[in-house]
Amino acid sequence: MARPGLPSLITLGLLLVARCCSASPSLHEEELLRDGVTVLRQVVDRALLADIADASNALIDSDATQHLQRDAFTGSLIPVTKSSAFLPLITHAPTLDALAAAGLGDARWLSGYVISKPPSSPSLGWHQDAWYWDEANAYGEAPVQLFAMFYLTNTSRANGCLRAIPGSHRRPHALHGLLDAAHSEDVRGAEDWAAQPAHQTWDGEVDVPVDVGDVVVGDARVLHAAHANNSTERRTVITMWFMPRFSDYSREFRARTEGLHVHLAKDLYSDWPAAAVAAAAPFLPISRPVGEVAVVSDGDEYDHNLDAMVRAPGWTGTDAASARAYRSWRRAAAPRGWLRRARDGLARVLPRA
Repeated sequence: MARPGLPSLITLGLLLVARCCSASPSLHEEELLRDGVTVLRQVVDRALLADIADASNALIDSDATQHLQRDAFTGSLIPVTKSSAFLPLITHAPTLDALAAAGLGDARWLSGYVISKPPSSPSLGWHQDAWYWDEANAYGEAPVQLFAMFYLTNTSRANGCLRAIPGSHRRPHALHGLLDAAHSEDVRGAEDWAAQPAHQTWDGEVDVPVDVGDVVVGDARVLHAAHANNSTERRTVITMWFMPRFSDYSREFRARTEGLHVHLAKDLYSDWPAAAVAAAAPFLPISRPVGEVAVVSDGDEYDHNLDAMVRAPGWTGTDAASARAYRSWRRAAAPRGWLRRARDGLARVLPRA
């Protein structure tokens, strides 16, 4: 057989490079399930990030959003629905394709926020963002809700990078019984915040520094925080919340998710251009055409602890509804009595590897 000439080798090389560069980004599924957090490296176009940065800075600097920036620990907490410029992050194909390739497809967008820590701002305390601890699926292996964090600057410990406690999404941790509800007024108004458990160093915690273009993907249940921003610049992240495998949820949980979504993202339905709403529609957790979504402008949009939310895991025993769900899940997940006895008996007589 004839050996390929130089032009053929060059063509083959170009094809391989093109295939490599066009492949979907890889999400470390095992890491996500085990640790509760992973990083998609270099999946966001720089031109898109520049547009997002412009839109973010405009919102942060606007007089209309100053009431959403009262918390120095978090920084701003501005819904991305304040501007349709964030539509490309709702429909971001590299992120959604990576989720789908990991078995986390059919992901519907719940909400999103411009979270910008100002210069010389304190640490964001430990918290977890799950709101469905009264659901049995909150205690399973698979994530029910995921965050996708799009950072607009490189992050490090010096400017407030993310911190996480791997595995805390699947098992009790001492912090679970010590924390106030995430993003609540009790947390925002704590005068002795530096002495609180939420701002201490804990065994097993890891830093998650990233470069611009990376996306941090994490389970809503994982305990996470952020270091203080000791730099002279803003540290801004766009946090987008997705509900993977949405069609697999129960009808009741889909309806509950839809109600929360409409409350948190109401500006999308009332203020966005029709073309932008139509483009977002396939990615939204709604059961009706977008034109039929009824928006009610009530409540404090800075309130992230609504009555419909159950924020404490059942194993802490602090919330009756979540405790019932946890016990129900434990019963369903445990082997039947005879099977458990047989398994334990075999474990006693069989030699260990």
